[in-house]
Amino acid sequence: MELGGPVCKIYSGQEILNRYQESIDKDLIPILLFRDYGEMCINIRHYKQEKDYLTYPG
Repeated sequence: MELGGPVCKIYSGQEILNRYQESIDKDLIPILLFRDYGEMCINIRHYKQEKDYLTYPG
């Protein structure tokens, strides 16, 4: 993403797999990147418990 470009980038399926494999916390699956804030993820543990499962950066 370039300065002044898109506010967020939705990861492709391959990018999701790559980011997940690199991640330390295997409960989180990264799905998009907010330019100034960081990644939004799906929290698998919360999803299985039927809780709010989307994380917000920070």
